[in-house]
Amino acid sequence: MPYEFGPVLRKLREGAGYSSAYAFYHTNGGRRLFGVNYNQYLNIEQGRSLPRAPVVTAVATILRLRHTEGALGRLMSAYLRSLFGGEGFRSVLAPLLKPPVESRSAHPLGKAIAKARAGRQLVLGPNQAQIIERSASHYWALQIFSEDMGSWTVQYLAALLGFSQAVIVKVLNDFYRWGLIKKEKDGRYTSAMGDKIVVHPVRYDAKNPFVSKPNQSLGKHWDEMQRRKGGREIFRRVMTMRAAESELIQYIPYLAQATLGSEIYAVKEPKPDSAFYVVESRIRRIFRF
Repeated sequence: MPYEFGPVLRKLREGAGYSSAYAFYHTNGGRRLFGVNYNQYLNIEQGRSLPRAPVVTAVATILRLRHTEGALGRLMSAYLRSLFGGEGFRSVLAPLLKPPVESRSAHPLGKAIAKARAGRQLVLGPNQAQIIERSASHYWALQIFSEDMGSWTVQYLAALLGFSQAVIVKVLNDFYRWGLIKKEKDGRYTSAMGDKIVVHPVRYDAKNPFVSKPNQSLGKHWDEMQRRKGGREIFRRVMTMRAAESELIQYIPYLAQATLGSEIYAVKEPKPDSAFYVVESRIRRIFRF
């Protein structure tokens, strides 16, 4: 009988924007992360075998399951049931565990966000993400093409973003090579991504598994452009407290949902007061106490 873990993993992988097992495996480091070759990984998704526990932790982080209410509980419950067997899980583990997250009613905001994002996520490959995160010109040009369905000239993009035309040409050539944009006959460029939501892949760090490294590296691009263009902070609310980390991290799904929920205000066309905004949530540990 196939292990339950594989089909659950496959469904969560698809929900996270990875349309194929091949893309998921190779985008996230292949054997280096998963510890097995691609055919062996396929056996895991098809329920023929189970991964080692550290691989399950890495997969849960890469798929951002802690950000989605109930998802982490579904994956881990499936893994434990597959590992111990149905009866073993019920008689030995179930009495020791809290009711699985999936047994509670999902928050309506989480359902709405999942429905809005279903099938719309475009996960960047590692090479694409590396260059986009390293170069401010690549990053900001990507925002233009991912947030607007219009067509653009080199001159307009250079003036809007504050980079030289030579730099913009190099960026556009890279985007064209990666299949992210299309070149029109009149020399203008337009997005090839449709209404996809561009997602940066997570760089897994076993020592700090719940922090997305790309978000940290992109912060300097946001700050520099805000200073250059005279942007301003719209809202900030800060809470300081003493808390147990094992308990505080249970709040992460709600923060993630609140942040992703702001996407309902995203528009693909300009409006009289439209601008580029960054909405972020974070929890920082300052010192042990």
